[in-house]
Amino acid sequence: MSYDFEVYEIASPEPCVCGRPRRRANLDFGDPTYNISEIFSRAAGGALRDLVDHKPIPEVLAVFERMQAAFALADTDPIELAEYKKLEPKNGWGSFNGARRKVREVISGLRMIVESGGLEVEEFSRLHEDYPGDDGSPGTTRFVPTEKLRWSI
Repeated sequence: MSYDFEVYEIASPEPCVCGRPRRRANLDFGDPTYNISEIFSRAAGGALRDLVDHKPIPEVLAVFERMQAAFALADTDPIELAEYKKLEPKNGWGSFNGARRKVREVISGLRMIVESGGLEVEEFSRLHEDYPGDDGSPGTTRFVPTEKLRWSI
């Protein structure tokens, strides 16, 4: 099992039949193993999904920056580092260092979006699985402003 980290554009204020926001223009940030969710939650100060899912990009960036600061504290505090190490999964799928790398990667991408004021995306005719006329073919490239982007986990 894994998380799916992605940025999406709100395609419509009306939710789809599944109850989630209608969305398009996904930018995939990978799928870190769910086994490190406790490490993410400790660093974030709460369940990561609750803190970032379907939230605006600047809010999500602030959460990930807080996580990065918590990881930096562990570099200088052996007791804090030991607490994170205790949360590493026993099955070996994921680690504190892997969580730290993923947080740095996400911060880099989200900062790029915020600093550029949005994201250049390729328009696809497929917006969501319940859209009629879904052929999945690519369309044109366009710019989506940050305020229309959200995070999904």
